[in-house]
Amino acid sequence: MGLLGWSLTFLIVAIIAGLLGFWVIAGVTATIAKWLFIIFAVLFVITIISHLTSGPKIRNSSSAKPRKVEYY
Repeated sequence: MGLLGWSLTFLIVAIIAGLLGFWVIAGVTATIAKWLFIIFAVLFVITIISHLTSGPKIRNSSSAKPRKVEYY
């Protein structure tokens, strides 16, 4: 389970705990869910920016053109 999955799990636990009246558990799990989501969002933005700024991949010139194979 990834970071976003854990965040959603803690959010669901917080909602259920809040509905059942466990306010301390609901507050703690909501805080954990919030921080995990923030970490996920920051890492996602960093990944997108790094992919956009890395530029195109340059292929090797020898592999760019297929060679002719002559059979004798």
